[in-house]
Amino acid sequence: MRPLIPAFFIVSLLFSALASAAPFAYVTNFAGNDVSVIDITNKSGGDIVVAKVNVGRGPHSIVLNPRFTTRAYVTNSYDNDISVINTANNSEITTVPVGKEPRGIAVNSQGTRVYVVNSANDTVSVIDTAKNTVIDTVEVPSPYAIAVNHAGTKVYVTNSFFNTVSIIDTATNAVTDTINVGKNPQGIALNPTGTKVYVTNNDSNTVSVIETATILLTDTVNVGTAPFGIAINLEGTKAYVTNRDSVSVIDTSSNKVVATALAGKQLQFQGIAINSAGTQAYVATNNKNQITVIDLVTNSYKTAIDVGMSPLGMAITPINPDVVVKSGSRKLSRKSDTGSASNTQALVVAATSESISCVFNYFESNYPQYYAPANKTLIPYGNSTYRYYGTTDSLLVYNPTNDSLYGGYGYYGYGYYYGYYYLYAGSLTYWKDVAGCGVTIPPLPTCTAPQVLNASTNTCVTPMVTCNAPQVRDTATNTCYTPAVVCTAPQVRDASTNTCVTPACPTGQVRDASNNCGIPAVVCSAPRVRNAATNTCYTPYTIGDGGPAGGIVYYVYNGGMNGLEAQWNDFSSFPKGAVVSAALKDTYSWSDAVTKASSYGPGWHLPTKDELNKLYLQQIDVGEFYYDVNYWSSTETGGVSDAWNQSFVNGHQFNSSKKYYSRVRAVRAF
Repeated sequence: MRPLIPAFFIVSLLFSALASAAPFAYVTNFAGNDVSVIDITNKSGGDIVVAKVNVGRGPHSIVLNPRFTTRAYVTNSYDNDISVINTANNSEITTVPVGKEPRGIAVNSQGTRVYVVNSANDTVSVIDTAKNTVIDTVEVPSPYAIAVNHAGTKVYVTNSFFNTVSIIDTATNAVTDTINVGKNPQGIALNPTGTKVYVTNNDSNTVSVIETATILLTDTVNVGTAPFGIAINLEGTKAYVTNRDSVSVIDTSSNKVVATALAGKQLQFQGIAINSAGTQAYVATNNKNQITVIDLVTNSYKTAIDVGMSPLGMAITPINPDVVVKSGSRKLSRKSDTGSASNTQALVVAATSESISCVFNYFESNYPQYYAPANKTLIPYGNSTYRYYGTTDSLLVYNPTNDSLYGGYGYYGYGYYYGYYYLYAGSLTYWKDVAGCGVTIPPLPTCTAPQVLNASTNTCVTPMVTCNAPQVRDTATNTCYTPAVVCTAPQVRDASTNTCVTPACPTGQVRDASNNCGIPAVVCSAPRVRNAATNTCYTPYTIGDGGPAGGIVYYVYNGGMNGLEAQWNDFSSFPKGAVVSAALKDTYSWSDAVTKASSYGPGWHLPTKDELNKLYLQQIDVGEFYYDVNYWSSTETGGVSDAWNQSFVNGHQFNSSKKYYSRVRAVRAF
């Protein structure tokens, strides 16, 4: 047997069962139309790019299937499809058509469904991973990023234009709730237990914290400038946010920024992923064509890895989604002698050699490819206990100091040193619960009538008197009485008769079909329609109408009551017929463009990146565009010197220097 304490070893704290292969990091190269594959456990030194996979045009985001571990999915923004990658040989095996401009992507922990955000036609595509086909489409306004809870029951989507998050019930694939967050929400992530959702607000420089049980915004955290990506470690204790030129570290227990990494390096950060050990973060650095690696122990720069052009989305090989480390004592349900509803009783099991053997046996039965031959002798080492498996050259180790279970597998490093990788598999208490090891239930006491067993306290108590409806029990006297009738609104209780009556409505109000009082709904004559919120009539706007501020309507929502209007022509500083260079006529730097757009009056502004894209999609209806030049948006990119530009030839959006000259079309929301 090789020594238990090797000359050279690496410890990886993984909340996971042991993996069969080294983890890899995957990054989408937006301008390179490929995906770089990085070996993040390279034994000879630093992390290295081991492969590149050609995919579609404009790859935006990537996600790996946690169940079918040889599958990855990439959104191709300009091809309106996703690439399905076989990670075993790093090749594209098929594409799945989805909606227009797919961006964000997520997969459920069961690995059966992939959810794709289609930003240009306000939908989410639902893909069956077994068939690689779209099985449903959900309408969501202005979607950008997406996340799925661990149970696979809820999908959360950021709505960048509306400053909200939509919640989709996966049983019906319908939006069930919407919650307000900050301005221009971009990235989104859930903590491992699914109790909190974290949303980066690009224009507010904040992160919104949502409680999933109540669907309430419970906190707002100030971070750096223009936050974009977000990742949470497997313990759920830290959230890491990529800002324009820094990374904010949030303590999730206090929702406070406790550290800032990479500040002042003039780097443009995009997607982020964290290794399973929680020791390193990998950040897509768009302006350097690199992945920046952060040491999360010191929150400092560690190294950079050259990848493809304009890296954007990040993902790391997922762990087994079934393994969740639990804390506290195990809860067991047990029925009382009378067969009443079950109660729970807390049972704490000591870590005996029998229970350690039982857990080790469970691993041997369920993971024989790692732990063979089975039923080896328990060997003490200091205060720890381990088994060594010669056939697979691996270890199972229990450390009672922190009730932790580790698995180890051997490797050679630098040609002659031999050691082990130790992978944290969770607490022994958790695995005893999973394996059903060492749990015994104390005997129940025998109660003498009229007393009965209280299963929650394991004691005999005198039972409560049983009352016949409509009588109920008075807890103070243990007697029965007839309670006051409970009325359902709008009915109220008549104290003299103890009955429910419907009161008359106030003057001017009538009862509707639901028996509620209210002002009668106003009747509107076509084409006018009723605004239910104000009970007034209005004429809905449609695309191509004149807008309320004199522009032309090019986007509507809320039944045509709200939308966007644009100026009828591009901004021009030159009188008609003036002789000006064709390259400069009516084009402006970004700062001039912002000023020119706002000069039309209150509410007029240079369109955001999303508003500009909506204008591009309606350019035929709006008209008067120049098709051989680009148009400015007000949305800045990763650096203070750059902003988003859009070609009205092919709709391509790209970041360029603010000194660049482009055309200006002002817009206004109503």
